[in-house]
Amino acid sequence: MSLSNPGAGALTVDYATASGTATAGTGTSDVTAGTSALTGTLTFAPGVLTQTVTLNVTNDTIYEVSEAFAVNLSNASAGAGIADGIGAGTIKDDGTGGPPGTDNDTPTLTLTGPATVNEAAGTLTYTVTLSNPASGPITVAYNTASGTATSGADFGASSGTLTFAPNVTSQTFTVAITNDTTFEGAENYTANLSAPTGGATIATGTVTTTINDDGTGGPPGTDNDTPARPSLISRS
Repeated sequence: MSLSNPGAGALTVDYATASGTATAGTGTSDVTAGTSALTGTLTFAPGVLTQTVTLNVTNDTIYEVSEAFAVNLSNASAGAGIADGIGAGTIKDDGTGGPPGTDNDTPTLTLTGPATVNEAAGTLTYTVTLSNPASGPITVAYNTASGTATSGADFGASSGTLTFAPNVTSQTFTVAITNDTTFEGAENYTANLSAPTGGATIATGTVTTTINDDGTGGPPGTDNDTPARPSLISRS
């Protein structure tokens, strides 16, 4: 804070931080002064033109867009007026602000799921995980695609969009596996992620799952699709 010209006596002015899109206080706040929002009084001794206020900016792992806060002046002592009483500031996230931060809060999406399954398993669950939470919603599309296994015959087609609400880091979707009586051997399909929003990127977006036939896959299937060997019946 600066005076336009020095005063003959001491001058004072109050200051306080104000939340904008950036929040002040404790916990997951963006701007703090130890444990609370910053307030106080600055004193300009005779002949002094400048005083400073120090804010603590929180370096968290939550992905956030650029956020604003302000420092406001009020209650200048007699003889001084306030020409510009609002100091606006913007905090950029590590994922968007560049140096001096060496970390990056931009979240990545990872798809995990079973590599193999018996065709009698019924339903499979796939998990999509965010590397770190975000302050706003993130979405990602998912779908299944045929390989040697055929959609609609060997497994049920599955597609949609997963939404991660603020601070949520895990979501799931399911795929139905068809238990038929056809002997097929092992066949595979893929589950895939695409079109992320909210600043997220995809780290691992494809999982290949192999469906083992009941005749080759063992438990949990109790049936067996392996065709019986024909036998020759002799008659006298």
